[in-house]
Amino acid sequence: MGNDTRTINEIIASINHSRQKIVLLEGKDDMAIYREIKIMRPDLPFEWEALGGREMVLRVFAEKHRIHKKVAFLVDNDMWLFEPSQAPDDNAALIRTWGYSIENDLYASGKMSIDFQLTPVEREQKVKLLQSAAAWFASEVRKFRAGLPISIDVTLLNTDLILENEYEIRKDFLGNANYIEPTSAELQEIVQDDTYRCLRGKFLFQTYLKIFNARQAEREKNVVFSPIKYKPEQLHTQCLARALETLQNPIGETIQKLVDFFC
Repeated sequence: MGNDTRTINEIIASINHSRQKIVLLEGKDDMAIYREIKIMRPDLPFEWEALGGREMVLRVFAEKHRIHKKVAFLVDNDMWLFEPSQAPDDNAALIRTWGYSIENDLYASGKMSIDFQLTPVEREQKVKLLQSAAAWFASEVRKFRAGLPISIDVTLLNTDLILENEYEIRKDFLGNANYIEPTSAELQEIVQDDTYRCLRGKFLFQTYLKIFNARQAEREKNVVFSPIKYKPEQLHTQCLARALETLQNPIGETIQKLVDFFC
């Protein structure tokens, strides 16, 4: 699914003519995760619809008085976590993720389903990589709060950021990014007792992918077949299966909020 090219008026007209209970989402990445939730929970009394970005969801929300039915709006927190005053006021129809993004909620809710597949060495690699990413991200958050430009739209799978078979961000990358070592409080804000609630969510699953890709490359080098070569969607599905076993986690709580809203 590409970005939604409809105007605000067209989106509102479509909602008003629909017989479905609708939850408006940001974009295609979110849609893939929530579509999987619907597959696992077909009893949920609503359908998802992606609008192509948080800004569009918020623009439609601002015009909700023109919508003649109950509609829920579900968005990622992103940098609102670090500047709560920039976030919209609380509203039952506007639900925000618990963490930085839906990936953070997914990780916190179901990471055990992936962690048990890691060897002891791979668990150490995971901790090392996430700690390194969290420290760099904390430095970017400091810039954000100071009103300085930041650059966080990167991937941990890029060797310009982290070399192959390494699990720390490159020193030359940090130097070019004007990295400043975070305080223990700044680092803990990102790590949040190992939930990594405030780390950019895509980094969490890129960490697993990097580890599994390295395992696969090593086994291929030794001509040993390995069935594990994951895509992000497969890791998401594994976490979701675990998360949906209970409502006592960020994913379950979001679903319950939506069910309560439409009831």
